[in-house]
Formats: sequence, structure tokens, C-alpha cells
Amino acid sequence: MRKKYNWVYILTCGDESMYVGMTNNIVKRYSDHITKRARCKYTRRKDKHPLKLSMCWEVFGTRGDAIKVEMFIKKGKRKLKKQLIKSPQILKAIFCNKTGYELEILPYGDIEKIEKETKILVDKANDSK
Repeated sequence: MRKKYNWVYILTCGDESMYVGMTNNIVKRYSDHITKRARCKYTRRKDKHPLKLSMCWEVFGTRGDAIKVEMFIKKGKRKLKKQLIKSPQILKAIFCNKTGYELEILPYGDIEKIEKETKILVDKANDSK
């Protein structure tokens, strides 16, 4: 049986700022950010677009575990976020070392696949308008 997981992700915004989030459906959540339907006010702002999915991880465990990872990244400085985008595999070691929590955190290597699936979802939403 496959373990349950949630996604933790970093978006790079049009103004070069970064947004960190968590979801159980990365394609739907990313499309919500792109179409400005996300509850998050930050990415709905005009100056934040276009958005780019820079990196995402599968966090195996509970939703609460994923929120801990999300908050860890959010509280980190820009330098940490850039380092995680460049070397996503280091997140598990840094997180476990600094927090004492032992979690299975896997970087997701096929960002292009998520981008393609998201584009399909966004196009469908635009066609139905």
C-alpha cells in the first residue's frame, strides 16, 4: 500500500519574491495560483505574476507533518530557499537536523510534468468561461 503524502512547494514570483505553500494536490493548487483563484492573497497580486513552480517535495506522513516542513522553509531566509531550489535533496537532512523530526521527504524531479498538467487544467478553466 502506498503511503499518504502531501506536497510542499516553492513558487518564484514575477518580482523575484518566493512563496512557500503546502497542498495535497499540487496540480490543482498551482493552477489556482496561476488563475488567481487561490485563497492566498499574496499570489493573487498583479505584481507577483507570472509565477513559476521552482521546486516541490513529497512529504510522507500527516498533513501536520507537511505543515511543519512548510513552516520550516517559510521561516528560512531567502538564501535557504535558493539553496533548496538548487539542491532539493538536502531538505530532509537540514529539516531533520534542525527540528529533531524524522520524516520521509522526497524532492519531486519532474516539474515539467506538473507544469504540463497544470496548463491543461488552466486551459479547461479558461474554456469554460
